[in-house]
Amino acid sequence: MATNQPSLSTHLILTLLVSTIITSLSYQQRLNFIVSPISQLTTPIRQPFFSLRRNLDNQLRFISNLPHQQRIIDDLKRQNAQLSLLAQKTKQLEAENQALKDVLSANITPNHQVLPVQVISLSRYAIINQGTSNGLTQGMPIVTDDILLGIITRTSANTSQVRLLTDPDTNIPATTLNQDSGNLIFTHNTLQLTQVTQKQVLNPEEPVFTTGSETIPPGLLIGTIKQITSNDSDVYQTATITPAATITQHQHLFVIIN
Repeated sequence: MATNQPSLSTHLILTLLVSTIITSLSYQQRLNFIVSPISQLTTPIRQPFFSLRRNLDNQLRFISNLPHQQRIIDDLKRQNAQLSLLAQKTKQLEAENQALKDVLSANITPNHQVLPVQVISLSRYAIINQGTSNGLTQGMPIVTDDILLGIITRTSANTSQVRLLTDPDTNIPATTLNQDSGNLIFTHNTLQLTQVTQKQVLNPEEPVFTTGSETIPPGLLIGTIKQITSNDSDVYQTATITPAATITQHQHLFVIIN
């Protein structure tokens, strides 16, 4: 007995008809009652995947930009190195300019060739920031204007040690305006002019200068006479000297190098 089965064309027509009806209803928003609940159910599930995709996209963009960012970093490093070098050169030029100003403004005898120096450490001795690389040698005087402050006693390539006038080892030939000469020493916490004969005349407030030696020029001011100690029974008289100036740390000074 034969059975009636729908033909292929009948199935195709039914499928097209159903699809058309669904599409029409969807376009007319007649299926929202089905789509909306499904969307509400799937949104919490889809959001983490969307967030993950955004993060992956951002990471991919970051990775693709890494070569460009590295070039920017390298350029910034080169610029920073150039600026650092420029700052060092500028600082050096400023120091040289200041030293030149100091030389021009200093009241130093014109025939004295001087080198500007700066005190970088101060205790019993002063340490200055120039040494043998700049032509300094032992015995050279350090001055401010034409005032003697100390004598170089030791040198290295870039620094020198200065013995101050207020040092127990001070012993400098000195004289007054009247050519009354003696030896300048520091004893009993005072600067004294000793070995001055009784025949020589010393006066309070009289200036005392260097007599001169191989490395110390004559006429550098040391200080003034504060007090005179004299006994007729003694061969020599002594004068206490008030220094005309003292060294302070970071003060710009000069070494007479000729």
